[in-house]
Amino acid sequence: MERREAIKSLSLALGYSLTPAALSGLVTSCTNENVESRQPVFFTSKEMYAVKQLAEVFLPKTDLPGAIDLNVHVFIDEYMAAIPNQKDRDKCKAGVEAWTLNFEKETGTKVSDAEITDFTKSVEGFFKIDEEKQKEVKELIHGEEPTSEKESYFIYSFLFTVKRLSILGYYASEEIGENVLSYLPIPGEYKGCIPVEEVGNAWSL
Repeated sequence: MERREAIKSLSLALGYSLTPAALSGLVTSCTNENVESRQPVFFTSKEMYAVKQLAEVFLPKTDLPGAIDLNVHVFIDEYMAAIPNQKDRDKCKAGVEAWTLNFEKETGTKVSDAEITDFTKSVEGFFKIDEEKQKEVKELIHGEEPTSEKESYFIYSFLFTVKRLSILGYYASEEIGENVLSYLPIPGEYKGCIPVEEVGNAWSL
């Protein structure tokens, strides 16, 4: 089965909510392929560059790998191409187009020529907002497509999609699942009642 078909099948089975454990094998295949020669399947090349940089803004490299290190943008591209819901795909496309226009207008720089600092400023502009504005944004993106404020609706929907899928793809990756989270390929004995301090790190399985 091709990766996109596998993602689609899992999406249907899980109501489009894909868990990191279920996707770990799929994300591994995304990170192992030759990314440099890979052609996007959902986004354009220009949009793909933006998604790549935005994912890194949400999950920058520290003492742990960043989103770019794990090719999280490849996972996002594959995921969006595979989900069965055409409405969600159309909304994402409208969002990336609206965000691109806004970005290039505000920065005076083409997306393809922009630096990571430009993307960071863009994200901060949309997310560093007061509580009242946060409430308005939450109500906006969780409602139906509005008759007004369409630009904000599509931009925020796109940014939240990138953020959500970045986190999903990141924690489903083999690198994070096996080397950062606690990991047992074959679970040990079941202990139903143990002190929480003995649990230790979060588990990837």
